[in-house]
Amino acid sequence: MRKQRTGRFLFSLEYLLALNLFYFVFYAIDAAILFNKLLPESLYGVLRMVASGSIGIVIGAALITATIYSEREAKTDDTMRYTFFLMSLVLLLSFFGVFENFTISTETVLKITLCIFLAIIEMYNAKLFVTKYLELQRNENAILEMEVKSHEISENFKCRHCGEKFKSKSALTKHEAKCEMNPRNMQTLKKAV
Repeated sequence: MRKQRTGRFLFSLEYLLALNLFYFVFYAIDAAILFNKLLPESLYGVLRMVASGSIGIVIGAALITATIYSEREAKTDDTMRYTFFLMSLVLLLSFFGVFENFTISTETVLKITLCIFLAIIEMYNAKLFVTKYLELQRNENAILEMEVKSHEISENFKCRHCGEKFKSKSALTKHEAKCEMNPRNMQTLKKAV
């Protein structure tokens, strides 16, 4: 039972949302550190930390949101998807200090490989998120259509005299034969009285 719940969670939209939130936190910290380095020296202390943190949160949120949105729109234009992939890659490369002292070494190659890997994971995480979201929307639409059809069917088995609903045609026919509101049955009742 526990394995089933874990399995369902791993394939759920909530799990993918959690992964995106972790990426958001990472990019927010990454961008905050980058902007802390780039802000003017005249901005110092707590104000510098607040400014870089705020910019980091905005950049992190924008990057994750734009990556997901670009994945959703990728059917018409792949340029957006790869633009945000490159933006993520550059942000990661700057976070790992690849641009600061660029020398070809094992460590630099490892950092670049890791950054490419993380940017690809983010891109595919966005793709999975959009795929799962659209799948859930299709399922919800299918359920809604079934409910509408079910309502239409129950409307088809409604007594035309009193409005009572029935689950089948035979139940409706039996009821109508005995329905007190049926004019034919009203005449029979009057004769009996």
